[in-house]
Amino acid sequence: MSQSSKAQIGRKDVIDIYENGKHRRYSLLFAVNGGVLAIAKLIVGGTAPEKAALGGLRLWMLAVFAASFSFLMGADIWAFGSRMKDLDDNLFDWRGKTVLALLTAILMVAWLIVGFGPPPP
Repeated sequence: MSQSSKAQIGRKDVIDIYENGKHRRYSLLFAVNGGVLAIAKLIVGGTAPEKAALGGLRLWMLAVFAASFSFLMGADIWAFGSRMKDLDDNLFDWRGKTVLALLTAILMVAWLIVGFGPPPP
């Protein structure tokens, strides 16, 4: 971004844009993962997970989608934070990057365990 563009936007405005954008992206990440969890519960119902299906949708397919979506949203949030850091060096520091990386990894691993892990006892 050019210096003239930076000068036109105040620090408060930059922080507001960052917080609103971050909130919308994280909300989408959690909303989609919550919806996928509800669909997963419908698929499994009372049957064994390896035999469960909703239409032609199998649990492992849903888990791969959820893990992939979580990765893509994590990458999008990272890119957004990096772009915002160009406007204010205090935004998206190591703490935000660590939280995002761990959250994305936890979601992805959890979904892959759901899709490919051993069935519960």
